[in-house]
Amino acid sequence: GSSSEKAISSGQADASNGRFSGEWRDCYAGIKTCHTFLENVDRVPNMDEALKTRMKAEARFIRAYLYFRLTTWFGDVPLFDHDLNLSESKSIARTAQAQVLAFVRSELDAVTEILPAKEKYTDADKGRITSGAAVALKARTYLYSSDWANVVTTCEKLINTDTYGKYSLFSSYEGLFLPANEFNSEVILDLDYVP
Repeated sequence: GSSSEKAISSGQADASNGRFSGEWRDCYAGIKTCHTFLENVDRVPNMDEALKTRMKAEARFIRAYLYFRLTTWFGDVPLFDHDLNLSESKSIARTAQAQVLAFVRSELDAVTEILPAKEKYTDADKGRITSGAAVALKARTYLYSSDWANVVTTCEKLINTDTYGKYSLFSSYEGLFLPANEFNSEVILDLDYVP
């Protein structure tokens, strides 16, 4: 076929490629949603403080993930940690990829200390973002930068300790994808599907 992905993989894509504009639009839309949440959640009256703290950490994780996606696709991208007003949006410049990655890793370090391990969630909250997911995403940022020493050091936090959750390979590769094995021992972070 002639999909956007095929044009990218064959080196024939240009700026008009729909996948490029879609990634840019969707990531920044998600970042705006995170900023709106983070700037307004404190206005919710009588909200449980522990829940609010966890939800803020989850929003920061999502924002870090979205910035990581952007910098993986585009390199230098505009980086901001608040909802921009119109005049700011017209004058913001791209930030160097190294600074974006430093921000992403800093956010992941911060939320790792806030988010619970997967075992701390009740059955009703299974599938939420965990401290293990934050560690794993940080390892991926190093992997994509070919920083092998930090990949190893970060992954060892999941392999050699239970601090961020207990993970192990699932016994059946085919079984990984069956609904009966949802939230199995191999899952670090998944996107829930509701039919």
